Amino acid sequence: MKIICFYGEGNSGKTEIIKKVLNDFFHIKLIRGGKDFSLFFDYKGKKIGICSCGDKPSEYERWLKPLKEANCDIIICANHTKKKNFGKLLFYFNEGDIEKIECKGNKNSPLNFQEEDNTRRIREFESIFNSLMTF
Repeated sequence: MKIICFYGEGNSGKTEIIKKVLNDFFHIKLIRGGKDFSLFFDYKGKKIGICSCGDKPSEYERWLKPLKEANCDIIICANHTKKKNFGKLLFYFNEGDIEKIECKGNKNSPLNFQEEDNTRRIREFESIFNSLMTF
């Protein structure tokens, strides 16, 4: 099981970029509202899990545990930069199996900065994801 973790402060775009990955890379559009979500699906012979929560360690049981129990090959998730949050992530997964993508900035940043940052994050995600698809 491999993990791709978007990490950063609150309001740094973690959930936004995960939704963008879901929509633009996997071509899956969320229908229901709400901020956080967790789901898994098959993609090119691999089971992929995606979880948008990551600011509160208390929610990991609800959102991440089902993806682990579903034996997803790759899990894409968010994680707040607080140490206790990352520690909770390590409760479920081995540190060596986690690839991290940093999310900096916030929603108050100029729009062109947000778009450039999202483009960088998507490229970094695609590179990591494609390398993990070969394991």
